[in-house]
Amino acid sequence: MTSFRVPPPEFDDFSIIDKIYAVAVEPDLYEEFLDVLDLSFRDGTESGNGSGLSHLVTHAARAGDLLDRLASAPDSELERLVDSVGRPACVCRVDGGLVQSNGLLRSRFPSKAIRSVRDFNLDAESEALLIERMGAFSTGDHAGHVLLKLTSVDGGAVSVALSRPRTMQAALGVAGRLLVTVEDFQWNPMMDMVLVEGYELTASEVMVLRSFMAGLSLQQIADQRERSVETVRTQIKQIMAKTDTRSQLELLRLLLSFNALTAASGAVQTKSAVDAGPDAAGVAERFWTWISANGRRYDVFQSGDPSGHVCLHLHSSMGFYKLPQATRDLALTRGLSIWSVIRPGYGQSGPMPPISSYLEELVSDLMALLESRRVQRLSILAEGVAFRMAVLLANRLGDRCVGLSVGAPTLWTAAQTAGDHDQQWHRILFQTATSSPAILPFVVKAAFAFARRHSPEQYLAKIYKNTPEDVAVLKDPEFRQLAAAAHAVCIGSDNVSHKAYTEGVLLAMEDWSQDLRLIRCPVTVYYGQADLSLRPEAMQNLKAVCPHMQLHCIEGAAHWVNYTKSTEILDDLISRDLVSGRSQERR
Repeated sequence: MTSFRVPPPEFDDFSIIDKIYAVAVEPDLYEEFLDVLDLSFRDGTESGNGSGLSHLVTHAARAGDLLDRLASAPDSELERLVDSVGRPACVCRVDGGLVQSNGLLRSRFPSKAIRSVRDFNLDAESEALLIERMGAFSTGDHAGHVLLKLTSVDGGAVSVALSRPRTMQAALGVAGRLLVTVEDFQWNPMMDMVLVEGYELTASEVMVLRSFMAGLSLQQIADQRERSVETVRTQIKQIMAKTDTRSQLELLRLLLSFNALTAASGAVQTKSAVDAGPDAAGVAERFWTWISANGRRYDVFQSGDPSGHVCLHLHSSMGFYKLPQATRDLALTRGLSIWSVIRPGYGQSGPMPPISSYLEELVSDLMALLESRRVQRLSILAEGVAFRMAVLLANRLGDRCVGLSVGAPTLWTAAQTAGDHDQQWHRILFQTATSSPAILPFVVKAAFAFARRHSPEQYLAKIYKNTPEDVAVLKDPEFRQLAAAAHAVCIGSDNVSHKAYTEGVLLAMEDWSQDLRLIRCPVTVYYGQADLSLRPEAMQNLKAVCPHMQLHCIEGAAHWVNYTKSTEILDDLISRDLVSGRSQERR
């Protein structure tokens, strides 16, 4: 296993880039990568001075694909690495002979043993093309990644990706081995909305893409649509311009990526496939689903009193949508209905809005959700980076929002003190977001890959290992159950929560003080006295922006104040917001 616990005396560009590649294929190196990144931040080398992180930014766009690649590895590591690829995959020789396959590939062909790419059930023309392209790697004609659009013997569309890092041949000491991934393409209905919303494609262009992905030629598409080939070719060019792709294969790669992202994850098991509405009698806890007008899905975990005062719970970006059982029981007995919204990017919910309008569209969707349920007055309980979204929502709601409670907030003021944070994860997070935001998506995605490799509590223990109060929480059996539920919706491999997390962090690092100044409802912020990611001066800066804000520093608590003290927080909310709301209704 590669190791880089002892960094070189000076950070040359290539040494840091090598670490990106190493982490991408070996998540266990994530902590060591943070050590190097942390040291570079402490040394101030993140500035664009030709060393340190300057060239890291140029590789950030590529980093999103690295987690799905296989780097050079000895035979002893091949099986584990191939099994880590999230789709049917194998390592082959350039002549097509199989070296190692994973379980997903074997399950794709349950009736026969796969010994070569010739066993992939491709038609004769596609099989010949695949063998030809594999052979081209050995001559150096291809050095990197090739995506092929092929056809199966039954006429279905199949995509086959060939990958060979430049260093693989030298590292293995053999004539080029390739990573081969195979995927049968089936159009996901959510793709229509993604393409129309994200790229402003017309309905006609979407239909052309459907035929293109089904493996039809331009002539076949033209015949199908009763248009000329030149018209179809023009439409394809227009689609490529809108999607910023330069070739049909690049367009194919983009569509395969989106299709994977919009696939239903199955991570959240709802109690009913039918939304019975929030007033279903006798149901204390259940999931229900709401679809926005533009097709975005929001899963909602409802607990407490089904007909009580609504408390909209905007969960932390680590996916903790469930509050402890004692807290949910309190809500049931005190007439509070908690709606924990699993927003786009997490679990089955999604897909995400376009990045350019991410926050505004989420808030608009939440407003529409409340309107659809005829919610007149409500309270908001937010956590972490959801603080900013909660403030915008409260401002939109006006007098309808009777109070906002926030636990362990991520503050826009944190950007001013990012270098002072004691916890490495928070320091890396804030420093990267403010100094090198292009790198943040990779850092977060690598963290989620690390979390998938380990249990959720092990991952959290590594983040909060310097805080005894948080370590104690991680040993709580109920918290472990909550972490497992959060793991399913947040760091499961079949969703894009790392993107939602990244957007939340970047938005929280902006100066959104003006939004906070506009808020009129009561605001209460709870934070643990031992929380190393929140400085007292940052909290006071926050109160200076919003003078009517109440700050509650809780002794014996740290970052997980939302869970260790959630009963107290909810009791405060009930006593304050419900009494306030009812008195306003009487007036």
